[in-house]
Order: sequence, then C-alpha cells, then structure tokens
Amino acid sequence: DTIQIIIDQKDYKKIFDSRKQAIEKGILLEEAQKWVNAKLIHNELNRDIEIRLKGVFPDHWSDSNRWSFKIKIKRNSKPFNETNRFNLQTPETSSYMYEWLLMKALEQENLINLETKYYDLEINGKNLGAYMFQDGISDELLKKNKKELGPIVGFSKDLFLKEYLNSERINKLGATGSLNGIEDNFWRERIEPTQFSKDKFGKIQEKYLNEAILLLESFRREEKKINQIFDVKKLSKVMALRALLGSSEFDYRDTKFYYNPSTKLLEPITKESHV
Repeated sequence: DTIQIIIDQKDYKKIFDSRKQAIEKGILLEEAQKWVNAKLIHNELNRDIEIRLKGVFPDHWSDSNRWSFKIKIKRNSKPFNETNRFNLQTPETSSYMYEWLLMKALEQENLINLETKYYDLEINGKNLGAYMFQDGISDELLKKNKKELGPIVGFSKDLFLKEYLNSERINKLGATGSLNGIEDNFWRERIEPTQFSKDKFGKIQEKYLNEAILLLESFRREEKKINQIFDVKKLSKVMALRALLGSSEFDYRDTKFYYNPSTKLLEPITKESHV
C-alpha cells in the first residue's frame, strides 16, 4: 500500500533547511521544526496536511533521502487510520519489525498501544521505500484504545537537549575530568501535558491534568507508594513485555502516562522498542 505526499517546492525547502540546521548542530531542536502545508494521497483520497521533520537524533534525518516526519491532518480533511496525528519513519529507526511486535503484544494484553503499519512512501513522485506509520499521542489514541477521556502527561525533553548540546560543546573544547551525567536532568525536567487543547481549560479535564501532574511529581519525590501513583499491573506488564523482546532501555523521555479518571492512577503509554 502506498502513501503519496505532495509538497510545494518552497515548503519542501523549509524542511530541507530544518534538516540542514539539524546536521550542523548534530541534533534537531524545536526551533528548527517548521510545519509546512502539503497533500496526502491514499487510495485516491486527498487530505490536506501539515508536515515537519521528526526525530531528535541523526538516525532520523542523516540519510540523503529517507527522513522521519510528523504529520497533522487539517480539520477540513478526514482522519487517516482513524487519527489526525501520526508519524512516518523508516523501520530501521524503530528496531524494524520489533516495534510492530511490541504494539501487537500490548494490544493482546489490553494495554494502550499505538497502531503501527507499514507503507511505501512517495514524496513529490519519488519512491522512498518502506516506511512505518504509527499513531501520535492524542485523544484519538485513547478512543481507539477504548479509554475514557483523560490527560496524557510526561517529562519534557527540553532540558535534556540543552544539557546534551552543552556537554558536546564542552567535550569539543577538550575539557578534562568528569562532567555531570546528563541523565541527572530527570530530577529537574518539567512535567507537561501532551496535546492538551485550550478548550479543556476551565473544565473537568483541567482538574484531571493537575491531578496527573501531581501524581507524577509525587513519584519523582518519593512522596507516595508506587501503587498509589501507577496502575502497577499495567506498568509491570509493559516492563515485562519490553524485557521479553530484549528492549535495551526504558527511557522516561519516550514514556507518557494516561491519567485514568475512574481509577485516578497513571497508565503507561510506551513506544520505541529499542531492541
């Protein structure tokens, strides 16, 4: 099955320039992530979309042709695979078929999973080969997983990226001795919602959001027992599945947490199998 994306040359240059900035810095920073207008064609149905470069590190955009993308469907167009936000990236950035296998295992255990499929991708008539489609984090994801609407929170990557760049700069200057590990920023990183729309403020969802942030912060400060913060059965199943597949890490930056308004506990949303 093929996805075609048509981007005006002027807008394509903006994506090209984003990649150029990322290559120069060795990392894709937020200020370089420029959204541009485009069209997505699948089974002769056109959709108006916005698209930008995806991926912090070079495995997503160092190849001369095959880059990773984030996509938003515009409101005047129909969802694609029942979602308005998704990622398109090369299979090698996500452990090839292991990402699909992780999601199927999560689905079988009734855990939150991101729909993962594979397509051939064409951009402006050029076939780029096999790409992985994966749901973005959104209210549509909760609906697909038959979950009550609630906020999704996680740790920001901003401080990590700043400290990563600073440590790289210091290393290039030939500094000797040990530097503080950049993983220490876990204790200082901001907790923030994912795709929390403005129309939810002043309503019950804002109350749930505050409760979710307080729960995750209480975990970091060790102020409550684990089973007062997380749905422990779901969290342990996620960790067990990753262990069974041989996942090399459980990265807090890649893990989001859904606040279940009924149980008042956090449920993990895991991705990036790292096998």
